[in-house]
Amino acid sequence: MKYEIKKDTILACLLIFITAIEVQSSTRCLDYDEVRNEGGFNSPSMKNVAVISRSDKGLTSTELQDIVQSTSLSRLHTFDLSYQDNLTDDYMRQLANNLVFSRLSKIILTGSHYITDTSVQAILDGLIGTIRDLPQTSGEYGIPSTTVNLRVNDTGVKQFDTRKRFGVTVKYRPPNPQVEWSDSKNAVKLIEMTY
Repeated sequence: MKYEIKKDTILACLLIFITAIEVQSSTRCLDYDEVRNEGGFNSPSMKNVAVISRSDKGLTSTELQDIVQSTSLSRLHTFDLSYQDNLTDDYMRQLANNLVFSRLSKIILTGSHYITDTSVQAILDGLIGTIRDLPQTSGEYGIPSTTVNLRVNDTGVKQFDTRKRFGVTVKYRPPNPQVEWSDSKNAVKLIEMTY
């Protein structure tokens, strides 16, 4: 049998390959050790990091301060802050009010014993979750929405249903700058917790 490769097939494969490289280079997932190896949480190389996960060595007090003062983590969607003995409600309030963390949609706080309902309220009232890549509508309320997922098992957070705040402004900033959506000025912000 003789196979013939068409130009369209080669072109399609090349396009898929280039797109895969672009997507991989535009967002990255790192653990704490990899962040340290790249110069820390304020390094310019952190601007395209979407996920930061835990490594064997937890975060130091200095690293926690670097995080809360960061100007480089603006693409971060998921942040694992589990088992941090030096994480407090006051720290979470500072994190929640840093505009850089507006894209965060998932925070893992498991085993951080000093985290209480005050942290959840700070996240609900703060900037976390107010920038999204894509529009989202609440099925329950029928209005634009944003959801922040918190994993809070083994913390001081009491078990509640979803917490919500109405009248939130949500900005849409898709990765493709040629695509634009209008901001939602009367959205609902939902905090969903896993215990």
